[in-house]
Amino acid sequence: MSALLSPLLTLTKVLVDSLDEIQLKGALKTPPPDPQTRSLRLLQLYLAERGGTPDAVKPLRGLQRLRSKGGFAHYAGGAVELEIAAIAPGQNTPAEIFDYLCRNIIQALSSITETLTTSTDTGSKG
Repeated sequence: MSALLSPLLTLTKVLVDSLDEIQLKGALKTPPPDPQTRSLRLLQLYLAERGGTPDAVKPLRGLQRLRSKGGFAHYAGGAVELEIAAIAPGQNTPAEIFDYLCRNIIQALSSITETLTTSTDTGSKG
């Protein structure tokens, strides 16, 4: 199970940590109510403004929660296992968990891409 954490850390770094909060805040039509709003919430607001599915960030939020449980620093056992069970229900082996998470992430990224593409197409016609 501990071998699973390294690829999940990489996914988190690429998909969550790399979000540019300044760009997201600048792209919002309406500033977030709380100036301390961070990456995934900003992305969620951005998607909602463009008619997308705010739930598209859910798989990314799961990765972020897993890291916040301390699972990436070292395999912390119970808390990490509970979080993995929450973000990959019914998946038991590291391969099943990774496959499940990757499929959900791909679906989320497809949804985000569709929203951005539709928003860009609509914006260029208006």
